[in-house]
Amino acid sequence: MNVRRSMLLVSACLLLPALGPAGAQEAGVSVGGVSVGVDTSDGLGVGASVGGSNGVDASANVGGSSLADVDASLGGTDGVNASIGADISDGVDVDATASIGGSNGVNAGAGVRAGGGSGVGADVELGIGGAGAGVGGPGAGGPGVGGTEPDLTPAQREAFNAMSEDEQRRLLNRCDDLLSSGTDAELAALCRMLRMTAQR
Repeated sequence: MNVRRSMLLVSACLLLPALGPAGAQEAGVSVGGVSVGVDTSDGLGVGASVGGSNGVDASANVGGSSLADVDASLGGTDGVNASIGADISDGVDVDATASIGGSNGVNAGAGVRAGGGSGVGADVELGIGGAGAGVGGPGAGGPGVGGTEPDLTPAQREAFNAMSEDEQRRLLNRCDDLLSSGTDAELAALCRMLRMTAQR
């Protein structure tokens, strides 16, 4: 059965990019817990998932709002997660984050910036079991991912700041709804981090 799923995944990855020029903005295939999708509405995005939200997930985007972005997850938000992003819209920004075991596990983040409004900068963040430390070069250091005060990753903060004021307001209003309904703890933590970022 695993060979069959692998063949389906490979076939879909080869077939779906060919559908993009045919006028489709988004195409996807999902069979028996394996899903693959391609989106050409804002650059080129390809995603694959095996086993749902707690399985293996990977996505890659080129073009659109950032130059390049790659994300991977094994076992959901409390599993092993990695993200790398690069952007050249206002200077050059490269960010990388990794986590093992969620916000109370081992978390690391690094960012390098050149040009734009911030000049040249670098920051490194490390958090282990909730106690984090940040180290900064000429650029801005941070409290550390997984530190005593939760914070967004550089890529998350950049995405939030890139939204229009209306989009930010709608997202924060949706967060208010989620927080008042007693939703899952991880989503509530993300909403609290978004609120803190919006207040800065």
